[in-house]
Amino acid sequence: MNVMHPRQLQKFFTEGTIQDGHEALSIAFHSFMLETGFQPHDAKSIEELPNTWRKAGSYCATYSHPTCPEVTCTLTCVPIGSFLISYLFTEKSLDSPIQLKMKIQKYIEEDFKNSDSTNNIDKVYKNLTHLSKIFKDSVAYKILASLQSAMGICPTFGFPCLPYDIKVLILMYLPVKDILSMSATNKEFHIITQDTLLWRYLFFRDFPSEVQKYEKKVQIGSSSIKRNTRENKNFFLYKAVL
Repeated sequence: MNVMHPRQLQKFFTEGTIQDGHEALSIAFHSFMLETGFQPHDAKSIEELPNTWRKAGSYCATYSHPTCPEVTCTLTCVPIGSFLISYLFTEKSLDSPIQLKMKIQKYIEEDFKNSDSTNNIDKVYKNLTHLSKIFKDSVAYKILASLQSAMGICPTFGFPCLPYDIKVLILMYLPVKDILSMSATNKEFHIITQDTLLWRYLFFRDFPSEVQKYEKKVQIGSSSIKRNTRENKNFFLYKAVL
């Protein structure tokens, strides 16, 4: 099992006296929230499950994040047949809650109650790494971005937090159309997408035959198209729309 805190999840599973797959998936979501940096409100410490996590046929926990402790969010998991539907919404927000619907059998072993799962959660969960990625990308990080944006806090995760050179390196792997779309997102991304090195690389990557033509016409080291960002970009856009 390749997750950040497997021992913590094992502890939650043992102390929570988990009865079925819905509860097992719910405490996995709780563990993922903690891994993302959220802190539970109804627990004495992050090492314990919230006191009231079982609520009238559903599972519920309230969290805050150290970067924006003034606001809270609540995760509610509702079992419906063979699915577990999770809702995550922020305090005093009129926005629709973030929703995630997961099929129990895809991530929980069907016969885990008949095995010695108390001492080994590998017999309980399957595809746990994939589950962690889906939940964090679709729910945890999404709500964290919403909270930080609402409080006017600079993002503490994801692409915006990377060093400038790393951002340019990542852009080098993208299609030109995606880079152009990104340039229209905000001022910071627009500046990054104008990087000279980026467009030189894209030109060499996508139009090697054109590079050979220009190498015959201009002397290397002169102010050729390879060194002119605007010409590189305009030529690239012209070829891209053909």
